[in-house]
Amino acid sequence: LANARKNVVTPEHVVVPAAATMYCMGVEAYTSEVCGFDMSAFNKYRWDKTYETVRIGDVPHRALTKPKKAFEFFFDGSQTRGKGRESVLRMETIASGYMNAIVFWFDLHMDEHETITTAPFGIGKGGALIEEEELDGDVDAIERRREERDAAAKRAMERAIEKHRATMAANPRTVLGAEAVAMEEAAAAAAAAAEKTATGEDAGEARAGDGEEIIPAFEKPNVQAEDSDDDADGVSKKPPKQPEHYWGQAIQYLERGVQVRSKKKVTLLAKREADRVTFNLKEGVGAYVGKPPWKIEWGGGASVESPHYQRVHYCDLLVSDYLMRLRSKRFP
Repeated sequence: LANARKNVVTPEHVVVPAAATMYCMGVEAYTSEVCGFDMSAFNKYRWDKTYETVRIGDVPHRALTKPKKAFEFFFDGSQTRGKGRESVLRMETIASGYMNAIVFWFDLHMDEHETITTAPFGIGKGGALIEEEELDGDVDAIERRREERDAAAKRAMERAIEKHRATMAANPRTVLGAEAVAMEEAAAAAAAAAEKTATGEDAGEARAGDGEEIIPAFEKPNVQAEDSDDDADGVSKKPPKQPEHYWGQAIQYLERGVQVRSKKKVTLLAKREADRVTFNLKEGVGAYVGKPPWKIEWGGGASVESPHYQRVHYCDLLVSDYLMRLRSKRFP
């Protein structure tokens, strides 16, 4: 663009689009329970050192912070090159949860009047929350709605824990399952003994057909109702359909996750490099998340590198060495 402005266009030229503004928002994108099974161990496979493009409406998540402006790009050359490559953002939290990812998008300003946004559902142009506009800025109503969402998220977590416990108890090979079977057998034995005592029968006799059949826990039918799109608290699990720009958004999973509380602030460091944008928490905040073994770089040279990471680079080294010896004919 700078070369075109210098050698091609006239001084009265107009650049379309003229500018772009990038916004970001902290979210909780975490899997805890699926069909009664604890799947939290799979969250470590989310992490990557760069971002990925997504339609955030297709990714189960909870928004934890208000949108915040991260960077501005001026394509008409009105701002000097290289400025604004790092930003320190004070993110205002609107919900309590585990912030382990950052969602970001952009507003594309065609001119002074027209703007195209790729914001996710519930967010308008300029990073404005549509919820606040719908409630006309009523602080009390906004706070009540956010408290209801926090309470619904807490109840959903409690239900997930109960479903996981029920699944574990249904398996006799687990501790909970063995305890459940033992308790059922003891209760059945106590009931049979009480019945025999009441009828005056001999303790050593067993009458056929008496007593309830003991069904092992793992053979009992699951009578729990399936989850619907709307939970018992009236909170929709899936956002309603809306016209969405095909560009979608981007998400970056943080190297460190942190528990945040509503009505607080958390500091985020944004850095713009040659071809990407990265986000990190302030140093010393949060705890490191799990990572896939093949994405861990230990550093310190190939001899002390992660074995999963080392295999790939060692093969590259062998091929490079072979090609070098082939050209110079230096074989032992």
